[in-house]
Amino acid sequence: MRGLGGAVLAARLTDALKLRNRMLASVDFYQKGMADFTSVFTKIKAQKPGMLALYAIDADFQNAIRQWYGMGGGVPLTGRVLVEGFKDSDLLKIEVWRASVGKPARYPDDDFIAAIATDSLDDLPIPTGLPVLDLNSPDAVADWLISQSDRLEYNAELYL
Repeated sequence: MRGLGGAVLAARLTDALKLRNRMLASVDFYQKGMADFTSVFTKIKAQKPGMLALYAIDADFQNAIRQWYGMGGGVPLTGRVLVEGFKDSDLLKIEVWRASVGKPARYPDDDFIAAIATDSLDDLPIPTGLPVLDLNSPDAVADWLISQSDRLEYNAELYL
């Protein structure tokens, strides 16, 4: 089964969070390599969220975090997935692994992977005691993120 695209997964995750009396205030997508997140973060801050979940790829992750905290942050930041350029970081992260991509899994060798999200539940290359989340089940992903929100909170002072 093909994995869900970002927009579809965001919509299904929004529904799953609503069922748990949580609200996803907004979902924004941006062009990879975006240098200035000011307009995105200004809009988010105006909504006064209780938490910001950031899913960014490549160097955009560090750039976005620096800008968020440079603007005063103001709310806890959570929501990392395994991103190119940060695979070897000491940030807790979720590895997104798909058998169809053909790349090796990193979870056996990375102590900072907190969970594995996959559309290939029966094809994991090595058994694991880590939580395995079904990418095609936003309910499961939402439950896990909510249950782990304190653990995944980002402390900028440790990383910037």
